[in-house]
Amino acid sequence: MQQLLKRLSIIKASVALEDYEIIELQISKIQSLELDNEAQSIIEQLNEHQYISAISSIDRYIDKNTGLVVYEGAQSAALKLELKMLELKLQGLSDKKMKK
Repeated sequence: MQQLLKRLSIIKASVALEDYEIIELQISKIQSLELDNEAQSIIEQLNEHQYISAISSIDRYIDKNTGLVVYEGAQSAALKLELKMLELKLQGLSDKKMKK
């Protein structure tokens, strides 16, 4: 769900930027996800180039599906990034120790 919400936000920003290529890329990535009827309707609107209705639908969909879950998702992403950075630091220290 979080990935879908983030991709819909990217599409919304891409419409504002008039960046058709990014819209198409995000649509193709979204279509590989499991979609409910409302999300599928948004994709159909985008495929039919009905951007005004799509943006309204995206806003409603994001509003309806956000809340505490989004905060947890953002926190999880931040923790994953911190873990990745610590792993890189550990690898660097291990390499440095092996060289001695």
